Amino acid sequence: MFRIVYVLSFCVVLQGNLSGQIEICDNGIDDDNDSLIDINDSDCTCRIAADISLISNPSFEELDCCPSDKSQLFCASDWIQASAPTTDLIHLCGWSGVKEYLPPTPFPDGEGVLGFRDGRVSSSDSLDALWKEYAGACLISPMLADSFYRFQFHVGFVNPQISPPINISLFGTARCDHLPFGIGDVAFGCPSNSPDWMKIGEIFVDGGGGDKWVKAFIDINPRIDIAAIAIGPDCDPIPSSNVIYYYFDNLLLIDLASFDLQITEIEHPCSEDFRLAVAENSDLEYQWYFDGVAIEEENAFELKRNYGAGVYQVRILAGTSCRISAPYDYVIPEFKQSDTVSICQGDAYPFGNIELTTSGFYIETFKTQNFCDSVVALQMEVIGESIDSIERTIAPWRNFRIIEQQL
Repeated sequence: MFRIVYVLSFCVVLQGNLSGQIEICDNGIDDDNDSLIDINDSDCTCRIAADISLISNPSFEELDCCPSDKSQLFCASDWIQASAPTTDLIHLCGWSGVKEYLPPTPFPDGEGVLGFRDGRVSSSDSLDALWKEYAGACLISPMLADSFYRFQFHVGFVNPQISPPINISLFGTARCDHLPFGIGDVAFGCPSNSPDWMKIGEIFVDGGGGDKWVKAFIDINPRIDIAAIAIGPDCDPIPSSNVIYYYFDNLLLIDLASFDLQITEIEHPCSEDFRLAVAENSDLEYQWYFDGVAIEEENAFELKRNYGAGVYQVRILAGTSCRISAPYDYVIPEFKQSDTVSICQGDAYPFGNIELTTSGFYIETFKTQNFCDSVVALQMEVIGESIDSIERTIAPWRNFRIIEQQL
């Protein structure tokens, strides 16, 4: 879950230990000789107040069940199927989506995403333009009238035909019991066709060539208190003769001032050029920390280089105020897989830069297209001229076997 913390006082305190030494909280040195450095030292523990996205379960990671088919948003904790036409929960624990328009990978955050339509092709091949799918959520606490918020999210595009440019729209209502809307009416259209709902923001998002995720945001200044939201396409019908389909992930709704401490990623986590950044603001002073220790000369909104796996935080100073981000735990992804192969005597099996000719168990590390390590464990058998049996699993979740005989 996305989390931002606020520091309510300076991280440099004026009290030291009995020797009179003071722990300076941003120099990477154990100033008071207590074996604790910078923000790892209790002298530098600031009073903090935690805040979170007003949308619970923003990346569809918390599940009440594992989806096994389309139309199962009910499996995602705290999400509500807002419209009569149903959105689709995709999660790596189960259903991976419709094979004709699978979501782009890797997902922006975690293992779950949401799929939705803008219109539907009927059996007569004409578009049912009012078939619009929306997901909804009752907010953890209401957005307050005349306050400023930012709704940030990722949109997944399949290709230019299935996922053309779209106006993503955010709708709000004063009461949670207005979810769902248009009950039973698949031609109801967008939420603001009800007097209980209003559009509170929209943004045009273009996926270009498709098969990618695009990050976007909507700034919101509601004129009434908003207790629940619905997210999806705009209200206009979309003329098309094919399926129109998109994906959502990482839906964050936070007061606008908090976004200057949101840590974002630059490059893929497996890349040597992977770095972290926050929003740039020339009025702020920055200090980055690695495992609680200040990083020398990292005093900009963006890290200069990759310091490896570990916990990162950034502190920002503005006059007499001090804030520090929530910890960002950078873990370099590693993929593992195992396989069993059989070859005939006299043949060779390519495995990395070598060719295997003898039976045995082999392990090799390969690089994926994103430069992640993929560790492959291989059990290989060389079949002789006598009759041998090979057992192959063709459906891992069932006890099916194929027995081949080699003469």
